[in-house]
Amino acid sequence: MKAVKEIIKLAQIPFKAIQGNLMFDKSGYVWAYYRITAEETNPNNFEELEKYKKRWATIFRKTLPKYGEFELVMYPKDKQLTERFKEFSKDLAPEYHRLGLEYMGRTVAALKKELGEITEPDFILGVRLKDMYGNENPIESIKRVTDEVSDQILGLLGKKVVMEEDEREKFQPIEEELFRSIRSRRAARLTEDELIYLNRLSFIGGLPHEKKNEDFSQARITEAIVDAGKDVGFIHLSSDLGNSVVSYLPIADFEENNIAYNHLYQVAQQMDFPCDFRIKAYYPDPKGVTGFASKVMIQKNRHKTEAKEARLAGESASERIKGNAQMVNHISNELESGEPLIAWIGCFVIIGKSREQNKRRGDALINAMKSLKISVVRPSAKQAQLFYRCLFSASVESMSDWMQVTNGHSLAETLFAVTNSAGTRSGWYLGRIDPFLESETLKDSIQSSRNSVFYNMLVANQGQEGAITDSPHVAITGETGKGKSYLTGMLFFYSSLLDAKVLYIDPKNQVAKQFKRTANDPVIRQKFPSFVTYLNSINYVTLDATKKENHGVLDPIVFLRGVEAKDTAQAMIQSIYNLDNREEVETAINEELDKVIEERELGEKVGLLTVIRRLHDYEDQVIQRAAKLLFSKIQNSILHLGFSDGDSNGLDLNHKCTVLGIAGLSLPEPHVPVKDYSEANKKSTCLMLPLGKFCEKFGNQNEEQYTIEFFDEAWILAKAKGGREVLKAMQRVGRSFCNILVYSTQSVKDVGDDQDTNSFGTMFAFDWQSERSDILSHIGIEVNERNLTLVENMKKGQCLFRDIYGRTAKLSIHNLFPEWHHALQTVKKTASSEAEKQFA
Repeated sequence: MKAVKEIIKLAQIPFKAIQGNLMFDKSGYVWAYYRITAEETNPNNFEELEKYKKRWATIFRKTLPKYGEFELVMYPKDKQLTERFKEFSKDLAPEYHRLGLEYMGRTVAALKKELGEITEPDFILGVRLKDMYGNENPIESIKRVTDEVSDQILGLLGKKVVMEEDEREKFQPIEEELFRSIRSRRAARLTEDELIYLNRLSFIGGLPHEKKNEDFSQARITEAIVDAGKDVGFIHLSSDLGNSVVSYLPIADFEENNIAYNHLYQVAQQMDFPCDFRIKAYYPDPKGVTGFASKVMIQKNRHKTEAKEARLAGESASERIKGNAQMVNHISNELESGEPLIAWIGCFVIIGKSREQNKRRGDALINAMKSLKISVVRPSAKQAQLFYRCLFSASVESMSDWMQVTNGHSLAETLFAVTNSAGTRSGWYLGRIDPFLESETLKDSIQSSRNSVFYNMLVANQGQEGAITDSPHVAITGETGKGKSYLTGMLFFYSSLLDAKVLYIDPKNQVAKQFKRTANDPVIRQKFPSFVTYLNSINYVTLDATKKENHGVLDPIVFLRGVEAKDTAQAMIQSIYNLDNREEVETAINEELDKVIEERELGEKVGLLTVIRRLHDYEDQVIQRAAKLLFSKIQNSILHLGFSDGDSNGLDLNHKCTVLGIAGLSLPEPHVPVKDYSEANKKSTCLMLPLGKFCEKFGNQNEEQYTIEFFDEAWILAKAKGGREVLKAMQRVGRSFCNILVYSTQSVKDVGDDQDTNSFGTMFAFDWQSERSDILSHIGIEVNERNLTLVENMKKGQCLFRDIYGRTAKLSIHNLFPEWHHALQTVKKTASSEAEKQFA
């Protein structure tokens, strides 16, 4: 009879009513529920993780003991990607609106196909406030029993149980005190609808649904059939939304009794399927004959007896006996010191469309935990018990199976409410966060992660709450061949679909060729006509010095004014002619620059070549020779683009999307010292300076309009004389105008000095063997052997990412669109390459 009563008790739904963030349960307790905004940090920043652990340990040791019982829940919340894209679509350019919607739709479809439901972790803290009926007299007790029977009848009829206003109000001071105590942990009260919805989730088992279409009534919470008898070890849920299979996998044991660094909530997030993990905990009463301290003493004596019997038998105590004795001694010491102990059960909730899928997922979790020396089990006969015990407000005080006993410090090791997120809340899909030290391939790292990264570069300078910078600029660094250009191309495609003017500076003149090749590919034209139309709409400009109409388009005296024109012209001349110890030549150049710039402002057709011609007319032989040398360098060379007599009208900046390349540019290799530059290298470096100023001018045309410049091979600016000043001027535009600079370079040292480390709000850093420590420091990840190994193990297409909120992650770039891949491939695969891949 006793067993039957226990089953009936377990089958009861624990809650009685919900009011605001409070749940009134049938045992007479009131629970308060809060959403905890997660701390977002890189899992390899160990010092930061330890800080979070200490803060939660304080909550477990100092704040919560007086309340007696609590629960820590992490569940996979629907990311509502369709709704986010709907809001984000307001930023699409009118001319590309339909194409942008097409790519948003394809993104949702592709991610749902790969991930199922697109989710993100959400963290809930529930705390039992007090017994509503403590110290009541016998007459009140009889009335309460009568009221409970009435409530059950109302529940059967689908009616809402109404709480008396004065009954709710008497808990407000207690709840207020609790809320003040946990507010430091970024707690926010749940709304009544949110709390109803969270309870409903336990009964719909991850079935696809739209939250906005849900009926937020308490009567609907339990509208489902919970069948724990159909399959041993599994629960079948059926509702009007469909069918699913759920299993509850509790932690049975920590091997070697070592609970340190278990990071259970982090492990649950790292599974490649949605994984719910919850801890239900209470503070056992240590006092009395039946108190927890007495039970510990009994266990302590038992282990002493086992060890003594082993010695008398001539045997040594087993590792199990030693481990258990050590654990009991530790608990006994904690009790003697007055440290509050916590009894808790940790349970993973696995959801699948079928029994087979559920079992595969459960087995994967069990094996993953086994590798961490944590025993997780799938109880065959107690799934129903775990289902009801894991419901919100259900108590676990009477449970004995799977219970762990630790102090607050040890419980904090589970790393509740810590995630590794990065990017922006809405935006384009970039890829997945790889939480592991190493993956076999880029594809493996993508497939093993559910942590998707979205990015909208337009939000950076709009004063986002929680952002550590308002700098809109983006730096992409790394060694050639690691994926830097591929990511730059993806960001160009994405940003050009937005309501912004976009300029791509392509010094190597490769991008236009790749895009045009793709637009003319017959397969691409047939399968992706809208993308082909888009590629053909881009304004492709190739500056070719062999064509006279291009002469002077980069002449600073033609498209700049005043000081800017003079500074840029001086830097260009110094790039091709050493002015050290030639004061008379430098003075003459400066005087003629002043005259020519003034004449240009008065409407005269003059340019930088005019300055060189006039130097030739000087009587001073040293100046004449300098002018003759400069003229010989310019004649019949690429320098005609920047040195002219002022006949050019400059470049047209009015197109929505422009790709600007330079034919015949010969950039030096990044490792080559400036002193070893060839003449062709020097001339190419010279032209990068006006290119940078051209970007600056492009960005400050209209402070009300967003402009985005992509500057490829920008590392050369860091080496050229006056180059860093050009870079800083480009960056300053973004602070006062709606302008974004995407700066693609080799070294992290190129993107800032000691006084200017935050000039780029967003950073993508690909590997470069000689700079791994610098990469970690610049991104904001601790420099240690593990993290140096992490960078070393990054595959092509992986980078370290830092967003405007200061969050960091290892990002695996993931392009969902094959037509983009075709356009972004810089190297055509050979038969040998394909064979290498095929027979690997």
